[in-house]
Amino acid sequence: MVSCFTTIHRYCRRLLTLAVLFSLVACSEKDETVPPLEPQVLEEVVKTETVTLQEIVDYLYGDFNMSAEQQAELEQNLAPLRLIACNMTAHTVRYRTTAPDGSPVTASGVVYYPKRSTPRGVLEVMPINKGKKNCVSHNPLTIEAIVGCMGYICIIPDLIGCGASDDLPISYMQHENSAVVAADLRRAAAELIRNTYGRQLPSTSYIGGYSLGASIAWALARHYALHPELGVTVEELWCGGGAYDPSVAIEAFMTTRYSQYPILPNIIYSMNFYDHLGLDFTKVFRGDLLEHYQEWCTGDVSIVELASLLGYNLETYLQMDFFSPENPDYRWLMEVVKSKAIPNDWKPQAQVHLVHSREDTYVPRACSDQLYAYLKSIGVDAEYTMMEEDHVAGGILWGQIILQELGRRVLLP
Repeated sequence: MVSCFTTIHRYCRRLLTLAVLFSLVACSEKDETVPPLEPQVLEEVVKTETVTLQEIVDYLYGDFNMSAEQQAELEQNLAPLRLIACNMTAHTVRYRTTAPDGSPVTASGVVYYPKRSTPRGVLEVMPINKGKKNCVSHNPLTIEAIVGCMGYICIIPDLIGCGASDDLPISYMQHENSAVVAADLRRAAAELIRNTYGRQLPSTSYIGGYSLGASIAWALARHYALHPELGVTVEELWCGGGAYDPSVAIEAFMTTRYSQYPILPNIIYSMNFYDHLGLDFTKVFRGDLLEHYQEWCTGDVSIVELASLLGYNLETYLQMDFFSPENPDYRWLMEVVKSKAIPNDWKPQAQVHLVHSREDTYVPRACSDQLYAYLKSIGVDAEYTMMEEDHVAGGILWGQIILQELGRRVLLP
């Protein structure tokens, strides 16, 4: 974690300048009150509570097990943000959407509304992988909400398999469905905000996500582009450390036979469930994983816990004979995995910011390299930041980049 603080420090002077300028920006006039409507997507508001930047930071300290020295350094680097931060009202909601198999399902998420006169815009932030026990509807003090403290409406969904739908396995790499689930939460947020605050939700969004959330963010931007009837325009898109084509990540793991973040068993288990693959897991898993996969691979056990149980060497918990290119069952599985890649059948109109760590041991950088090469080949306005930090520290830098870019857009509309 220490390396990320050094990186953040490079941005402090620019953030401080932005913070001072933000304090001089007058709030825009209030929207005209709009009449309430009968909710079509929103089922219920489960709870409403105030969330502060300090509460999120305090939770972050414990979640990352940061030392007193690290906390002091981060506090110094957060000083510019505190000058512009506002408290938020966190509405934990349940809403109607669709499961990966097309059936109706109740999902959950959190809509953060700033305690200031007028929101600065809408941020849709896709979640990192926290497992069932620490999803956003269970714990609104999530690191992704920090960017909302700048005065934005911040919308964060749970994955299917978390929160209201935690009777199901977590739906890993079901990108098209995850995009639908996220878009439906935006619709539910629009109903909530209209009926609670008398405001119309803006039709533009900033979208971001890191790690697992990055590929969902990319899929969501595509979903809005292909469905203009939804009336959502994406202004900017920030994706960091994501597996946009999961087959690229799996092939890289099979080459090194090493993964510091052993999510592959969960992905295989999830695909087996949602895509009805009928895998014989005695041919796929081995050792303790084979004995406990029905408990360990649903999301009830976090990937961090799983790493302590399995280790980092794939050969200790996977049947490597199954994962041979000569095995027809493995080739068939990889065809399914490749079908989960987010299709390159659209051209983003928003500016795209990609971030990845050079030596990422969680998600191979080849995933972002491939996407960036494609975007440049079709003339998309994209920038690619290659970090020296590890995957975890890179997530904090990703957040810093969003803060800077949003500040620039507010100051230079």
